[in-house]
Amino acid sequence: MPLGARLAALAAVVAALLGLSAPTWRLVEAPAQRLGRRLTSRTDETGRPVPDRRP
Repeated sequence: MPLGARLAALAAVVAALLGLSAPTWRLVEAPAQRLGRRLTSRTDETGRPVPDRRP
């Protein structure tokens, strides 16, 4: 396979990877991080749930 074709294929793979990783991060990773922050904010240092103090 000629070098030019290999470089073109590499560029296409990198472009596809970057093109798919951005929406995947936005749709999967970011919401999961927010959920994790919400869940851990409801526990104390020992991991025990903090009682809900809302009336």
